[in-house]
Amino acid sequence: NGVRFVLPTRLEIGNNTTINSKAFLDTRKGIKIGNNTMIGREVQIYTLTHDIYDPYFKAIGDKVVIGDNVVIFPSVKIMPGVKIGNNVVIYPGSIVTKNIENNVIVAGMPAKKVGMRDIEIKYKLEYKMFWGT
Repeated sequence: NGVRFVLPTRLEIGNNTTINSKAFLDTRKGIKIGNNTMIGREVQIYTLTHDIYDPYFKAIGDKVVIGDNVVIFPSVKIMPGVKIGNNVVIYPGSIVTKNIENNVIVAGMPAKKVGMRDIEIKYKLEYKMFWGT
């Protein structure tokens, strides 16, 4: 029930960040996660896909960057090359296909802005359980 990685050597994680069970991180093109960020259960982060318009179905992709104080609720999918700003909230089951600016709350398939998170973050994630164990 732990976290699954593809090439974990291309993963950068900040302080006080948690990744919950059954998450999948495809780090072939790199994933950078900031500080005090929560990755929920069964979240999938991809850095490579295939070009469906290419006659050879070539692989395409880019690094995913996730900022500080981000909350990614369970069952979210994040697609290659997406940049997620600081203080972002992504509601459960959302599919993130485009960049998200700081302090934005998104939901849906594809994820769209549903609100703003204009608060001063005062909490610090200090869970004793890491990597979904």
